[in-house]
Amino acid sequence: GGALGTKQVIGATDQHTLLMVTVAVAIQPAVQPDIGYDPVNELTPISVVSESSIGFMVRPNAAFRDLPGLVAAAKAAPGRITYGSSGIGTSLHLCAELLATETGIRAVHAPYQNPSQAIADLIAGRLDFMFDFPITAMPHVREGRLRALAVTDTQRVPLAPTVPTTAEAGFP
Repeated sequence: GGALGTKQVIGATDQHTLLMVTVAVAIQPAVQPDIGYDPVNELTPISVVSESSIGFMVRPNAAFRDLPGLVAAAKAAPGRITYGSSGIGTSLHLCAELLATETGIRAVHAPYQNPSQAIADLIAGRLDFMFDFPITAMPHVREGRLRALAVTDTQRVPLAPTVPTTAEAGFP
């Protein structure tokens, strides 16, 4: 999750070392208290380089056709729906945990070190759903290997204009 690089930059003595990170730099200390750094007190933000929505993906032949359908299926079979993420404590993992908390569902988490392996397992039917960034997931959607149920944004995203937001799907 970027912890090694973050520690390197915090320990740098040249005052010219920069760190480019994802939101993981802020999440890691909360999920891994012994991480060895405090991003609030040991790093100085310079700029936001990019922002991204997160998409909710299933395989095309999934029994649930939309986000309410998946939530209903998960409630009907607690602990039997599986999801993958790019690792424990990542934004993709925490999106699924937020969905579980907000809806009262129980799903089994399968963390992956390589997010492309999670996508491959979702496509192959070894997972029921996952959250992923539209930039990496939408090519699979366009080619029919995945189906996008929703995006986590206040409005539809240009990469997926036909995909509803989570709010439009009934989950603000």
